[in-house]
Amino acid sequence: MSFAVGISIITSQDLPIYEQAFEGFKNIYKGETRRYDLQGNLRESEKVIRRIRDKPPDLIVAIGLLAATVAKENFRETPIVFCAVVDPERFSLVGDNLTGITLNVPVTETLSQIRNILPEARKLGVLYDPRKSRLTIEQAENLGKTLGFSMIPQKVSSELALPDAMRSVLHKSDLLWIIPDSTIITPDSIDYIFLNTSEEHIPIITFSEDLLKKGALAAVSPDYVSIGEQAGHLVLRILSGKSPGTIPIQPADKTRVIINQRIAKKLGLKFNKTSVDIDTEVIFYE
Repeated sequence: MSFAVGISIITSQDLPIYEQAFEGFKNIYKGETRRYDLQGNLRESEKVIRRIRDKPPDLIVAIGLLAATVAKENFRETPIVFCAVVDPERFSLVGDNLTGITLNVPVTETLSQIRNILPEARKLGVLYDPRKSRLTIEQAENLGKTLGFSMIPQKVSSELALPDAMRSVLHKSDLLWIIPDSTIITPDSIDYIFLNTSEEHIPIITFSEDLLKKGALAAVSPDYVSIGEQAGHLVLRILSGKSPGTIPIQPADKTRVIINQRIAKKLGLKFNKTSVDIDTEVIFYE
């Protein structure tokens, strides 16, 4: 395929995970690109928008939520492929000119990996806002039965409701599953969750490496290089004539499991490459 087209890459900010996604993209797309970094702020975004308009691209790849939002709002006639975004529909990242790859790991994959990591666990607690995560919880409840989990979902309608919800769910659970729900994932809420689970010696399984470093036992997270490769394949389809709006937004198709050995030791758990029977990449974080 000839690549005599102009593609602009917009990155939300300079983060290793976004660089990994770009590396994956370049594994698939071998043409020239122009890169722009929003540096995580709107002032820089305005400069980048002007620069892109001076040299209009044939297609935009947006890496991260800020990049995707800026691209959608300012380039409505240009095909856009986004990647590394959690829950794009909540941020109105839908339209005839865009498609992309989310950071969402399928519920089936996450629960299967939790079962592999903690085969004795039975009572799986989860905090969620029904306005944002109802479908995720419904899927988890249906799948959980087949994997031997008794799901203990606890509704949290606001940050103020978190303390009561935490007390309720921790007294009933063997472990806590943190999902990408923006009502739950706030700085104050996360600090409160980790403080209370630590006191109760309740392990946390999450979706984020950042939360793993805060004290989660394990993260079932997307592989960012693979996400970039998926985005690259979408770009090739669009350059071949496919309309972005007709291509469904896709979840990450490759995951990795990261285990926090420091927390495992604190909880009296031992893991190694032979004891964790998982057919995916396993990383041990010390």
